Amino acid sequence: MPMLMTDWFQGTERTPPASAHFTTIDAAELTSHTDALVEDLARRIMEAKSSRSYLEAYAGRLNWAFLGQRLAAGPLTLRRGDFGEVVAMGWLEDFSKLVVPVKKLRLQIRPGQSLVGTDAVGFRLDNGVVVGAHFLESKLRTTAAFIDAVGVQAYKQLVQDREDHFREILQFVHEWLFNFQNDLVEPVTVYLETLDSPDDHSHEIVLLIERDEWDDAVLTNLDSEAGELPNCSTHVLLAESLSSLVDKAFAKVGAAVIEDMED
Repeated sequence: MPMLMTDWFQGTERTPPASAHFTTIDAAELTSHTDALVEDLARRIMEAKSSRSYLEAYAGRLNWAFLGQRLAAGPLTLRRGDFGEVVAMGWLEDFSKLVVPVKKLRLQIRPGQSLVGTDAVGFRLDNGVVVGAHFLESKLRTTAAFIDAVGVQAYKQLVQDREDHFREILQFVHEWLFNFQNDLVEPVTVYLETLDSPDDHSHEIVLLIERDEWDDAVLTNLDSEAGELPNCSTHVLLAESLSSLVDKAFAKVGAAVIEDMED
């Protein structure tokens, strides 16, 4: 049975709050990095890169070397940031109960390709009706390099995308829901028809950080920058031996790691 991200991390809203401008969710590890966790993270990476239905349809007929070609090691492979994005999407699905129907990583043509714009859009549903759109920006850090600015960087990206690209991003997601013949295409269409203001959107920052490198200055600096985004939450996921875990999960699917400039 697949694990949930909430089997790996336990999230708790911070009180008193770190800021009046955003909610902080502190997430601590519940389990060590077992083979089962590595296996589940590898599954999530594969499903982020290829649709589950595609994998299930052909796993019995075509080998993983073929099905996982876009994950194959080579001059261009996966970035550590891709791992952070996969974990962040899973966290919003399992902890925040959002639906993230379009995985940008699946739309990469070549391994390691960086796609512009917010990492993902999650939708909140109530009895099958879309009642909110949540824009995600994720950051992963395995070292102390640039750590104090990581929250500010994520926030500024969301601010820039909100000003310039949110309509494009929503249209991008809507079109791919149509292309995938996803059941959410009509509920999302109705949501877009009745959307009044960008202030109705929510914003999610997910920081996946090596536990020993965390510094609350991240939130202090973010608080100084914040104020433009409505309905903002910052999720702080602290993991031990994070670099090793990324390597193990990527190795499980036969992918090598591109070192991020900021990692």
